[in-house]
Amino acid sequence: MTESPENSQSIGPFIASPTASHPPDLRHIEPVLYGDIFDYPLTADEIWRYCPLELTREQVVNLLEENGLVPRHEEFYHLTGREELVELRRRRETVSRSIWKRARRVAGLIQHIPFIRAVAVTGSLPTDNADRDGDPDFLVITAPNRIWTVFFFLGTIQKLTSTRTLCPNFYISEESLLVTPCDYYNAREVTQAIPLVGLELFDRFLEANDWVRKYVPNFRRSPHREDGPLPRGRLLGPLGR
Repeated sequence: MTESPENSQSIGPFIASPTASHPPDLRHIEPVLYGDIFDYPLTADEIWRYCPLELTREQVVNLLEENGLVPRHEEFYHLTGREELVELRRRRETVSRSIWKRARRVAGLIQHIPFIRAVAVTGSLPTDNADRDGDPDFLVITAPNRIWTVFFFLGTIQKLTSTRTLCPNFYISEESLLVTPCDYYNAREVTQAIPLVGLELFDRFLEANDWVRKYVPNFRRSPHREDGPLPRGRLLGPLGR
């Protein structure tokens, strides 16, 4: 669902860290618990990346193997009795590949709309966890004082097409890049986002939201996909400044 620009700068609903009240020796499995909410098993690398404790990858793997709190099927960790999620993840990876193609086409078009400075993919698609009826969700960064203008253009396009074609679910201005509230859900959304347009500005976006390291201290910027970011272009000349 598209959020109105007048709303607070939250990428999504408020979800607290799944086991924030648990003792420290259990907190390394928080990413697995969080992933289970979305029917998503995780690899050891992914658990380390989103672990709320500042540990090395080797330390996280040792904890997973020694404690035995979450079983592993193939390379994926999941909750007990949730082995079926491995096959579900593989099916969704296949579905996500086709949605990624749509996301790139849409981003390549909307980057020419006046005052759009950067476009990133958010939601389930960056983790290749999209369903068959899923759509690419976009974070759109606009020029200063131009959120409503971009909202009008994209909202009009959305009404003329469909949410499956275009679903910009969050707008933010380049003069105010901080995402609030500073919670676990938004930390995950920020760190999972994959930019397609405006890489330098997206780097500034990450710098402005460095608070995410409180929740995911092992965070490293998401690697670009094999097909890479889109070349920057602007068809409308001075109108897009």
